[in-house]
Amino acid sequence: MRTKFPSKLVPRQTIGNIGLYYACYRLSLFGWNVLPTSRNTKGIDIFIFSQDVCRIRLFK
Repeated sequence: MRTKFPSKLVPRQTIGNIGLYYACYRLSLFGWNVLPTSRNTKGIDIFIFSQDVCRIRLFK
């Protein structure tokens, strides 16, 4: 699904947040527990771990 946002109406940070939360949504559909970082922090963007906490992944 492609949506064209008018660049003057929607700030780039908001568009980035939309993508971040969409990725979190999709990962949660596959059974991962997902924790996005807050704001525009440097380093890790998404922290995910399995239901039994045996597997942990970090994404930038």
